[in-house]
Amino acid sequence: MKLLLDEQLDVQLKSLLSGIEVYTPRDLGWLGLQNGELRRNINEKGFQFFVTADKNFPFQQNFSKINFTILLFDTPSMRWRHQQLFISPIQKFLDNLPSQLPKLVHISIVGISLGKKRDALQKRLPPDDVLFLEFPSEK
Repeated sequence: MKLLLDEQLDVQLKSLLSGIEVYTPRDLGWLGLQNGELRRNINEKGFQFFVTADKNFPFQQNFSKINFTILLFDTPSMRWRHQQLFISPIQKFLDNLPSQLPKLVHISIVGISLGKKRDALQKRLPPDDVLFLEFPSEK
């Protein structure tokens, strides 16, 4: 399995996920790609997962053209102290994949995530194309 981290995420995430090939846009020479070109490259290179914290990314995509699963983590900021809280939930998801992968997995943490776009995502995507996962805070 191959996973691409969005370029705004801390590269430390790459070494903390196990059991999967993890790449960054820098690894592939894809820094600065616009969302449409990035989506095409992810499809063409056979990535199964794209991890992002860009809550607008799902609203900028034509999901009929996506052949991978977007793992969207609902973090209140891009600070490392918030990003690192999502390592365990992402790993748990990857270790226990559902038989039918949705187009989008929204990952939130109780007491940390804000959930501002959750309702809009539910309206935008069919129920089979979105999975909402909520994890307890590990503080």
